[in-house]
Amino acid sequence: QVLCVTHLPQIAGVADHHLTVEKSVRGGRTVVTARLLEEEERVGELARMLGAAADDAAAREHAAALRRQVAPPPPRRRRGASS
Repeated sequence: QVLCVTHLPQIAGVADHHLTVEKSVRGGRTVVTARLLEEEERVGELARMLGAAADDAAAREHAAALRRQVAPPPPRRRRGASS
C-alpha cells in the first residue's frame, strides 16, 4: 500500500482513492480532518488542482478525462464462460 501526498492533478487522477485534507481552527486550536471523496467530488477537486474553480465546466471535463484515462478495463470473459 502507498499513501501519496501530491498537488499534481495528473498524479492524483490515477489514485484508487482520493482524500481531501482540511485544516480549520476550533476553539483556538488547529484541527486537521481527512475525508474520502466520492467520484463527483474527485472530479471537482481535480479541477481545482488544475487551477480552476471546482465548478468550471472546461476544467471539470479535463479532470474527468484524467479519470477516464485510468478507468479499469472491463473484466475479461473466461474462455468457455456462457453469456
